[in-house]
Amino acid sequence: MKAFLISLILSGITAVAAAQPGSQPFKPDYLLYGEVLQRHVDDRGRVNYAALKADKDFPVVLKSMSLMHPNARWSREEQMSFWINTYNMFVLKLICDHYPIGSVKDIPDAFTREFVKIGVHNYSLDYIEKEMLMKKFTWPEIHFAINCGAVSCPPLQNTPIRPEGLEQQLRALARSFINNPHFNTLTEKKVEVSRIFEWYASDFAPSGSITDYLRAQSATQYPDKVKVEYKNYDWSLNAQ
Repeated sequence: MKAFLISLILSGITAVAAAQPGSQPFKPDYLLYGEVLQRHVDDRGRVNYAALKADKDFPVVLKSMSLMHPNARWSREEQMSFWINTYNMFVLKLICDHYPIGSVKDIPDAFTREFVKIGVHNYSLDYIEKEMLMKKFTWPEIHFAINCGAVSCPPLQNTPIRPEGLEQQLRALARSFINNPHFNTLTEKKVEVSRIFEWYASDFAPSGSITDYLRAQSATQYPDKVKVEYKNYDWSLNAQ
């Protein structure tokens, strides 16, 4: 029965995707994607890549996303959640295609190769992050929702990012990441944070200082002129 339903879903998506560009009404519900995440991603964001690679539902999820493309009929939240989920899905695909590996850095041009097929277009992960997400929506909290497959990356959620209540989801992810001592050390005497805040400083604070952004999210208060230092970034694979 499940195989029949999957076939029916894909046939319907294919028919819709063949329609005239701009007229596409189909939008993802992320149900099957959520089931795949629940099976293979734990509460710390660690992934069982061997099991995911063998999961027959995962290619169906990828195919269903590839056959649609956000357009003007989609709300801002629908578009943003689509690209966040797409980024995360295709990072998983990229790693599964090369697994077993010790790091996503072991994959040549991992973030610049144009292997993400959405509609009739091919995108790179970098393009999705910088152009389809950050340039278009300019929410710094997006950085806490996308996962690059590394231990030091904000953890992959084992539920999809959904358009409903999107702002609240992203703000919760920001607070969770910033106040997690595994990623950031925020005390009255020391502020040592993820290099994400260094690499994307202009996203978090166009004025050039991230202390105000961190203070607004931090559970710990610290002096205004505290020196911000950056932790080493661990690119080891986020595998179980």
